[in-house]
Amino acid sequence: MASSSISSSPNKDNQIHILTTLQHHFFNEEDAHAADDPSNLINTWKSLNATLLGLHARRILDAASALGWTAVLDSNLNLGPLIEQAARAQLFRPHGTTPPPERSSMVSARVRVLVSEAGLITIELVPLGPGSRLGPKLRSCIENYTTNPFGSTTTSKADIDVPVPPSRVVVDGKPTLPSVFTRHKTTRRTVYDEARGRADPPLRPTTLPTEAEVLLFNPAGEIMEASMSSVYFLRDGQWVTPRLGAGGMQSVTKMYALEKGWCVEGVVVKDSMREGEVIWLSNAVRGFFRGRICL
Repeated sequence: MASSSISSSPNKDNQIHILTTLQHHFFNEEDAHAADDPSNLINTWKSLNATLLGLHARRILDAASALGWTAVLDSNLNLGPLIEQAARAQLFRPHGTTPPPERSSMVSARVRVLVSEAGLITIELVPLGPGSRLGPKLRSCIENYTTNPFGSTTTSKADIDVPVPPSRVVVDGKPTLPSVFTRHKTTRRTVYDEARGRADPPLRPTTLPTEAEVLLFNPAGEIMEASMSSVYFLRDGQWVTPRLGAGGMQSVTKMYALEKGWCVEGVVVKDSMREGEVIWLSNAVRGFFRGRICL
């Protein structure tokens, strides 16, 4: 069985790695084992997170199969313990600079899981701010994956009530040719970087998808996905995410939304975009969030 490698520094070699990115929450040990949690928030999240981590493992295996990386198929993809081990080794004091979570608080981190052709697993963590109160933050995280975020199936017009500023979403100026590297997430991200550079204004590496995004489309004019997010459009009374055959990725949040019945796969063409149209986007770090089409 392939082993795992825990790294605290970005991958600097030129090898291609399969990649999946997510947000992980760390809890105080006493809270995690407390028997008097009336709302059972931590156990509820852990059960939900196990499902999400299983989808991350599935997408890694799907990518390995498509790339012919047979060693990865024998790797230990029980990601939860690997992430916890990495946090102890590189994130939290005394080895890292982040204080461990106090009672009734939690620490969240952006996690990158990289898998080499040889099946070696590298985990990188970046804290997402200081610790936060356990109850409100965790309830929000649970709600993000237990309540259909799309809501209305009657309108996506510009005058829809959007409680928070939506991401500014533009359409790429050039088509993207589908390949194994657009269907599966790896460290080869050139086509996405190029699309972000063509956006008006260009999207910087530090531009969050909740702030601005660009939609990629294939030579047939079908929307594939956004540069850092899956996308969902209201069409004929239902929320539609671009079909896998369009050439985009099957992200974890997209797989989850499909399995929950929140959306269906279908053909979405770039010529159907309307100025001011409200859409939904998602990724495993930011969850589900709104965007508005800017032509």
